[in-house]
Amino acid sequence: MMKQISSWAVLALAASTASAKTITVNVGRDDGTNELVFIPSTIFALTGDQVKFDFYPRNHSVVQAAFDAPCAPLTNAFYSGYIPSMDGLANTSYVLTINDTTTPLWFYCSQAMHCQSGMVGVINPTNGTTNDQTSFARAASNATANLAPSTGVSGGLLVSSAGSTDNSSTGGTTSGTTGTESGTSTATGSAPAATTSTAAADRMAVSGFLGVLGVILGLGFL
Repeated sequence: MMKQISSWAVLALAASTASAKTITVNVGRDDGTNELVFIPSTIFALTGDQVKFDFYPRNHSVVQAAFDAPCAPLTNAFYSGYIPSMDGLANTSYVLTINDTTTPLWFYCSQAMHCQSGMVGVINPTNGTTNDQTSFARAASNATANLAPSTGVSGGLLVSSAGSTDNSSTGGTTSGTTGTESGTSTATGSAPAATTSTAAADRMAVSGFLGVLGVILGLGFL
């Protein structure tokens, strides 16, 4: 009986690993009327999913904030650094892995007055409440300052962008206005020690799944 239960548990883990998806958010890509936007600005992700931020001209960032304090970073907020691009898709993307779907993750661009101009978004807003992206953007428009963390890239990974058309991006720079805001971060993942490539990340995911499958076969569950 215990062997059967363990088998189902391992199979469930393998299925979860295989079903995780990548959700792409375009940062600063002109939607035809405005380039100071995240597209989409409201994202729904499951545990294990990755949200990949692709950057467009000219220089943008992704910073985590509290709903009631837009345009100011949480302590230990996830932060992409500034990712410049002079033409088209930047060479660098920022990837955030979602480990908790119960708490909304509010974010904004800390460049110039981009936050006040409506460059804000949210991952997993709570349904049935007034705390939505529109309300967050309205509050952001009244913020007196637009601040970036005083620390470097954190909470996610910088990866090479597939299909990049820009040669100017180095990624992770810290130019711009800096500052801190008290609060508790719900960012998931850990700060990267170094950049990695999308291909490497894919190989890690496949390797993890094959490892789980090897455990299943080794224990004689299949």
